[in-house]
Amino acid sequence: MFKKAVLFSKIRNVVLCLITVIFCTAVFPPTHAATQTGTVTWTGYGGNYLWSTPDNWSTKKVPVTYQGIVVIPEGVTVQVDINTAPIQLQCEGNITVNDNAALSLTDGSFIKGKLVNNGTVYFNKGTHTFSGGAQGPGVYTLNTETKMVLDGGTYVFDGDIRDLYDGASVHVTGDSDVTINGYFKSRLSIGKDAKVTFNYDNQMGNTKMTRELSVENEGTLFFSNDVIFTNLNFISGIIESKGNITLHGNGSFKWQEGTFKGSGNFIVGRLRETKLQYKFYNILGYIFVVADEVQVPINDKDTDKPVEKLEIIGKGPKEMNLVFVNEAVVKISGGDVTFNNKLTNRGEFHIADGSGKVIVKKDFTQEGSGVLEFDIKSAKEYTRLQVDQSLQLNGAISCSFIDGYIPRQDASFTPLIYGKKPGSTFLYLYRNIDIPLSDQYDEKKMSITVSEESAEKDAKVIKEIQINKQVITEDDKMTVKLQQGFINDMLTAVDSKLDVNTAPNGKSTVQAGKDDAVIRISKKFDGLKTFCIEMPSNDLHNTSVQFTASELQSVKGREQIKVQTDYGSLTFPLNIVQNKKLKNEANVEVSLEKTDVTTLDKQIQALVGKHPVVDIALYVDGKPTRPNEKFFVSIPYEPIEEEAANTDFLNVRFIDESGNLVPIPSGKYDPSTKSVTFYAKQTGRFAVVYERKAFKDLAGVAWAKDAVEMMASKGIMKGTGTDAFSPSANCSRGDFIYSLVNALDLTESFTGNFDDVLRDAYYYQAIGIAKKLGIVKGTDENLFKPEENISRQDMMVFTVRALHILNRITTDADLSVLDSFKDKGQIKDYAKESIALLVKEGLMKGSDDKINPLGNTTRAEAAVFLHRIYTWLSTP
Repeated sequence: MFKKAVLFSKIRNVVLCLITVIFCTAVFPPTHAATQTGTVTWTGYGGNYLWSTPDNWSTKKVPVTYQGIVVIPEGVTVQVDINTAPIQLQCEGNITVNDNAALSLTDGSFIKGKLVNNGTVYFNKGTHTFSGGAQGPGVYTLNTETKMVLDGGTYVFDGDIRDLYDGASVHVTGDSDVTINGYFKSRLSIGKDAKVTFNYDNQMGNTKMTRELSVENEGTLFFSNDVIFTNLNFISGIIESKGNITLHGNGSFKWQEGTFKGSGNFIVGRLRETKLQYKFYNILGYIFVVADEVQVPINDKDTDKPVEKLEIIGKGPKEMNLVFVNEAVVKISGGDVTFNNKLTNRGEFHIADGSGKVIVKKDFTQEGSGVLEFDIKSAKEYTRLQVDQSLQLNGAISCSFIDGYIPRQDASFTPLIYGKKPGSTFLYLYRNIDIPLSDQYDEKKMSITVSEESAEKDAKVIKEIQINKQVITEDDKMTVKLQQGFINDMLTAVDSKLDVNTAPNGKSTVQAGKDDAVIRISKKFDGLKTFCIEMPSNDLHNTSVQFTASELQSVKGREQIKVQTDYGSLTFPLNIVQNKKLKNEANVEVSLEKTDVTTLDKQIQALVGKHPVVDIALYVDGKPTRPNEKFFVSIPYEPIEEEAANTDFLNVRFIDESGNLVPIPSGKYDPSTKSVTFYAKQTGRFAVVYERKAFKDLAGVAWAKDAVEMMASKGIMKGTGTDAFSPSANCSRGDFIYSLVNALDLTESFTGNFDDVLRDAYYYQAIGIAKKLGIVKGTDENLFKPEENISRQDMMVFTVRALHILNRITTDADLSVLDSFKDKGQIKDYAKESIALLVKEGLMKGSDDKINPLGNTTRAEAAVFLHRIYTWLSTP
């Protein structure tokens, strides 16, 4: 028993000891080498591979490299006192590079603690990240394709930061606060929460190299002195400068958004160097040498002439002082831009379409070598240049329309505003017209002189004849006789007299000397020449204008006649009839009549209501004839309350001989002129109606409802039944071409069609037009397969071909816009350019980062897409 008791006692003691050990270990863990703090001095290359792991760091040991990696744990500071071979540094602690020491880092290196650089840090190819801040006068050298990332912390660089090769860059992200006091030569990008301050004057330069910066900014950038840039991309944030900012050596400054603060100037143009010019004078036998300072252009050879470019491209107001040193390019295309100083243009000053104004608060002077150019997109959106003080234009002024925009006939443009006379405008610029101005414009007069060089290029001043005439009517008609050749060359005939005589039959004649009606001849922006006849205000409901066939001859097909009355206007081309088949003395009469709705059939009256109806007729020697070309009609109309909220459903219907109301797809309401407009291909009666076609099966496609109803109401798309549209059904190839040709109001004569397109098919005419215009091509067997489903990419290809025919898409495709779609690899080669163009114009957006090029197009998708195209085309 005693032995058993002793044995039990020993076992009990062992167990108690184990419990005590476990408890002590849990409460008082052993001190690990990685938790030790202190300073390690890194000298020599001694040691073993264990230095590459944080568990073996000790304040008594020296680190070495193991397979190119050195790990420094948190809580340890390393004093580097050697020139290291390239290593990957994984530093959780702090590191100090001593004077005359060098640390060479490879890709993936990072320092999360503080870096004190008194020597040199080399960055080899790859990415290197700092997040704990830095200081010291040491040098940082970046090799090729090297990225230095500062991600949080405070950094003060008193030494140089420079790249040895192109392709190196410094990125400041997070909430980093960086101060650069030393030499800096590298590309720099600044994140939106970061701040970078430059305290040196790089205008002075030094013996190393010219200090030119290349910066991309989204955060805060501060300059305490003058700086020189090669590139500055101001994305957002703040840039503040106490000195001048200069672009130099093909420099580029893109200002998208953000705020610019500073008392200095922004200088663009080639920098000049000063040299001494010696002059010798002989006075009474004595020779005197006098030295004058002269400015000589740098790189002034035509083959190596740098051009500095300033682009203000983003939204939001911007304010700055701008100075042209010499030749430079300034492009403005967005937001309100204010220049507070006197502006002298010695280079190229381009103002593109935008939503705001460009204001020069003081004087604007354009030297003889300067060019002021306006690029206009539409009458509603173009940006104006407003000068608040004196204006002197000695260089060239030009105006052009971009993206194939053709202005309306009645559109006027005043891109240059002289603000000294409040609300005044003085210069109308037209398409592709180059007008050199030589005299100063003051409050009294503006003299425009056309140079001989411009005249040789047919870039002449636009002139307009306005002659007040009295219109004597007989049988509610008037006769206009034009001087032979007058319409065919209106621009060169501006000094000719308008020959108007009473017709032998005694009908109405325009006579000189009175002031009731107005006759104008003008050349429009796109080269179209228009003879305008504005009838006087009266109660007449009928206007008939007569010409002889010899007067209606067009040389280039770019001439037209507009008849304007109080109840509508009619614009038609000179070749509205086929003159080749007519005798020169044949009488051509165009008639526009306001129809009394009460004379129409009761059923039509119920559909038309109180909307206006006009009757258009064309006669040759008193006999009705079909027009050779389509013509444009505008009918004044003020929508009632319900219509004003939904003007998209104000449409036009042609009343055929059977009393049917046939949709005119081009009919739409124009709020700028308060009129309903449309293009007509035939003469007859046309009625304005308000109709919103409704379908009962659109509940599941609320996103497409408005587009479907609008396309159906205008006759662009057909339903599948009385009250059905079948929005989720696939759209056939024939159905889409029918809708596309209607939406774009395409016309063309054709004699043949595809073999599988039947003559009695509703899409026969549309596919024939599309084939003749080259929109669709079919197969080698002359088949189009109209009943097959149309893919999304084919829908886009057909549309872009049609838009090219209308000259509404003329730019080259940028395929990079397709990179945002995950399924871009599915796009066939033949469709890539078309899809890219539509994406660029905002006409195709995709869904869930996909474009789905191979998927079938549903009828709802086709309606939304065509609605977007139709609306886009309706915007000038």
